[in-house]
Amino acid sequence: MRRLSWNGALAALVVVTVVGCGSGGQASDAGADAPSACGDGAACTSAQLCVSQQSCGTPACSPVPDGGVCPAGSSATASCPGTGQPGCLGGCPVTFGCEARPAACSAAVDCTCAATLCTPGTCIATMGDKVACAAL
Repeated sequence: MRRLSWNGALAALVVVTVVGCGSGGQASDAGADAPSACGDGAACTSAQLCVSQQSCGTPACSPVPDGGVCPAGSSATASCPGTGQPGCLGGCPVTFGCEARPAACSAAVDCTCAATLCTPGTCIATMGDKVACAAL
């Protein structure tokens, strides 16, 4: 059985948090009942959770290029695993989608209630209405 490291979970959560804001990198300051951006796609409703699926371990993280834009195939992050410095996460394709919120997640979202959204993989982190999953 493959075990995920804390750095892998942190990287996934960073990807969900940063990439989940969309390609513009602008976080929303809308209230908790407002729809939430899910990747570069449509916003999820309050009856849905934004679920990211990644099929790699800890992604490589490199410094942001002088132009300030991460290269194609990578995503900007405010904190690279291991260094804590801003960078570009690469080599880890992540897909996003809005999924129906499980009844067990009505009060709060955690990996216990959201585990079925990650099947056959595993839930590695949650933040607000976002769930990060990794393939086994």
